[in-house]
Formats: sequence, C-alpha cells, structure tokens
Amino acid sequence: TGILIRLAVVLPVEHYSLERQAEFLLSNAIDETDYKAAQEAVRQMGLNPDTILHIKPSDAPALPES
Repeated sequence: TGILIRLAVVLPVEHYSLERQAEFLLSNAIDETDYKAAQEAVRQMGLNPDTILHIKPSDAPALPES
C-alpha cells in the first residue's frame, strides 16, 4: 500500500471589474425592493445602474411553483 499523489490543476483567478460586479448585484436581485437596494449599491460604486447590462427581476423567467 502507498499514497497516490495526483497533480493539481491550477486555474487562473478571475478578477471582476466594477462593471461586472454591478451586473452581478443587479441581475441577482429577487424582487423590486432588492433591486432598488442593488441600484443604490451600484451608485455607491460610482457607476450608473442604467448603463450596466443586466437582467431586471421583472424580466427574469418565473420559477415553477413547488
């Protein structure tokens, strides 16, 4: 018996730009209240939320009811 050592895979670390971070915040809002908070967070980042490409909560596909 022995120890099997496998080579690790090294992947580059992705650094997100402020615009990409803003897209995540805006696209992950779950309702209108959350979306407004995300818009404010984006403004605090020094960006205009209206210029960031994202999916608004009203444009997101509805989840099936369980």
